[in-house]
Amino acid sequence: MESVRIQRLRCLSDTDFIQIKPITILLGQNSSGKSTFLRFFPLLKQSVESRTTGPILWYGRLVDFGNFDDAHQNGIGDTIAFSFKSRFEKTNLKRFEDSFRMSVSSILNEGSIIILSTFDMSVTLELSEDKVRQSTWTSKLTLEFEDSKVQLDFDDKGDVLRFVVNSLNILEFGDTYASSQFNRSLLPLIGENNKRNDFDSDPQIHSKLPFRVLYRIRPFINLFQIFLEKAQLNFDNSQAIIDREDILKIVLSFGLGSSEKMLENIKEVTSRPGLKNISEDWTIKSKEFHNLRDLIIANFVPLLLEKWDEMIANFSKKISYMGPLRATAERYYRMQDLAVDEVDYQGRNLTMFLRNLTYNQRKQFSDVIVQRVAKG
Repeated sequence: MESVRIQRLRCLSDTDFIQIKPITILLGQNSSGKSTFLRFFPLLKQSVESRTTGPILWYGRLVDFGNFDDAHQNGIGDTIAFSFKSRFEKTNLKRFEDSFRMSVSSILNEGSIIILSTFDMSVTLELSEDKVRQSTWTSKLTLEFEDSKVQLDFDDKGDVLRFVVNSLNILEFGDTYASSQFNRSLLPLIGENNKRNDFDSDPQIHSKLPFRVLYRIRPFINLFQIFLEKAQLNFDNSQAIIDREDILKIVLSFGLGSSEKMLENIKEVTSRPGLKNISEDWTIKSKEFHNLRDLIIANFVPLLLEKWDEMIANFSKKISYMGPLRATAERYYRMQDLAVDEVDYQGRNLTMFLRNLTYNQRKQFSDVIVQRVAKG
């Protein structure tokens, strides 16, 4: 995780993105929001580690923000927003150069999101309150990277009211979409409500394991079919019939990046022998390119949300919170054979934590203390 941003939480109107560094020092007047910013991290941790009916657990074992109404900054909008930014590293494309000698299952197992060039991506989660049920729900989700933007709006039942990729309205394609929290995720994981049974009804497709695998990992079956049609991944008459698995390998070669990089990628993929080269005359301004680019991004949305949810969960698990009240020193401590690998948020088990350190860890800790004291 590179940085975080908090909007409309208590007294924090908008922190903008604050980079997470090994040591970050917050300076400000009393009641300026320093404690609120610090308490956001244990709030995130207790929300992810617990089974919840909504995305955020305002009151838990680490911090108590009351409820949504208590946490929300009065008079500014109706939502609370949390944003995260992380760097997505360029995929090693060498394996895709040899993709026709690999099985689709192998490609999927190695990761099915191709990143064409290293870039930063942000995800913003906007939360609203259901005043009748006094619960919190996700009302909006935004993904941004390079020159592309994905916007999803939800109602309080989890149905998608708006799904736009750049300027392409995905809801125009006729399917309805819904989210699911599964009692474990921070971000809504979305899929189609009305899935066509094309894959199950076509015996040629049904007999191919890779398509059945794809059916399980891609919640947008209908949208994927539309994407295939728009990409016109059919073959010249002169070309021998190619296995449907090869079509999937071609589709899985599309990647994410700037518009320039995605246009280069599309041209490369659709210029392969046997394919009708639909993109030969496309430019960065071509409407056909924009439509295909946005459909590629839209089909990646479920995988991106799962990836982000996993990254946020892993980040939150590493958070250790010590509250502003420190435990007073005792005259003596009784020895306990407890394995302690984390200081509790009030610091009461600090002595047991120090006792569990290895010799090298204690020496390193001692050296840091001596250096701090020497520097005044």
